[in-house]
Amino acid sequence: MKNSPADKPLCTSTPVKLSASRFLRTLASLKARGPLAVMGLLMVAAGCAGACIDARWFIVALMIPSILLPMVMFFLYAAYALSPRCLHCVHPHKIEAYSDRLRISYTVTIPALTEEDEPQEREIHMEVPLSQVVRCTPRLNELLIVLEKPFGFLLLPYDALSDANALIKLLK
Repeated sequence: MKNSPADKPLCTSTPVKLSASRFLRTLASLKARGPLAVMGLLMVAAGCAGACIDARWFIVALMIPSILLPMVMFFLYAAYALSPRCLHCVHPHKIEAYSDRLRISYTVTIPALTEEDEPQEREIHMEVPLSQVVRCTPRLNELLIVLEKPFGFLLLPYDALSDANALIKLLK
């Protein structure tokens, strides 16, 4: 999938970087709705049991988020956040949309192994065929693009895109 001289991108973006909290909120909304809903129902059930049966159930209701929430967040981090298709979100990345693929480019800094070495910059390019785009959801100020397995997503503000309408039409 090399670029030919006639293969011009339909849409490009300026470098975009998500904050860590925005990244985790988006990841949780895409992948953790079920576990978080179950956790909420367990808390309500334990709270009702505490009101009706025994006050010790209130302690169980407080234990549920303090034990289960870190486990859910660790699972999200280990299973999805470290994958190459999600990792680019926390680095400044650029998107180029072609008629048959998306090209994601970002730079990572490789730390020095010894004190004499200098940290190295490495540019990474990832090509995603349009057939792997599961969903393209326009939101109020941004465009959410969800990729199929291996799971990944792109969250692009409209003001960072050269032509958001062309990208939406391409992905729909």
